[in-house]
Amino acid sequence: MQKRLESAGKLVDLSLIRVQGEPLTPELVQLVISNDQICFTEYSDHKNYFEYVLHKSCIPQAIEFAKLLYKNSNNDTEIRILARMNIGELVSPEQKKDFEQHELKSLFKYLSFFTRLWRSIFGNVVVHKFEANQIRARQEVLQRQRIQQQKMKKMEEEKTRIAESRMKIKAEKSGQDATNEETEETETEETGASMNPEQEKEVKEQMQNLVNIVDEGWNAGIYPDRTFLLQNLKGKMTEEQLVMFLKKYSQKELYSFIIKTHTEKFPWPILISRHYLKRYGRKLLDKAKKESDEQRSGLMPNQEKFDISSAIEDFLERTLPKI
Repeated sequence: MQKRLESAGKLVDLSLIRVQGEPLTPELVQLVISNDQICFTEYSDHKNYFEYVLHKSCIPQAIEFAKLLYKNSNNDTEIRILARMNIGELVSPEQKKDFEQHELKSLFKYLSFFTRLWRSIFGNVVVHKFEANQIRARQEVLQRQRIQQQKMKKMEEEKTRIAESRMKIKAEKSGQDATNEETEETETEETGASMNPEQEKEVKEQMQNLVNIVDEGWNAGIYPDRTFLLQNLKGKMTEEQLVMFLKKYSQKELYSFIIKTHTEKFPWPILISRHYLKRYGRKLLDKAKKESDEQRSGLMPNQEKFDISSAIEDFLERTLPKI
């Protein structure tokens, strides 16, 4: 990847990079931008959000291209991006001075209309240093606002996509669930009726053990799933046995919900006990709402935290009134 960026010789939009025909995963993106040979910055125009990278060896080429682009089309986008990357600190004093002079010229259009008009009439098309500092500060505030707005838009779109996906899955399963509901209830009743007192005691003890494990996970700040249960059962049950046991006996004691993230960090439904919900459900809901609100309004929102808190909030709002 580093060689590809080095050979590019210019600014590269991360969203356009493909590996075996696929966009970069969040893990690869993080790997790229954390490389000490790579300059990185976020940028937003009026409509879109971008993540740009530039190999440090390509800075002189990128500067020349940005200058040429501005000269030919008055487009200062690449100059603005390079300035955000603070590339002046990575080049020779002569190159830094040359870039700053061209950046200064590109700031002329950000002066007030009458100032531009007056200076143009007298052929004094310049931006003074104190004006440049003010313009840079204003543009940086505006740029951060745009980036935040685009990130929030992206997060909301992703939340909508996840919700629609869940609705679709739920709709697809509803027909099958309706068909199998009577059969499953009959099997459960027959299973319960066929158990002797000793078997019932064993089932209750095992169920309580699973509830305790799940509760301990939540107390430790872990989102317990079937993998977590298997690890803590320490070989007492196989995965198949655990799934069958949960299907037959856990309906009244354990709830589950799905957390969808870009990294697919949670492949299995998250488990939580009725006991835990009764005791801490309201507190969990308040915490989830606070976290999701903070991510919505934060300058640098964390997508994974937003996904987790939103999933918990959605589940608890649907479930708590029924308990």
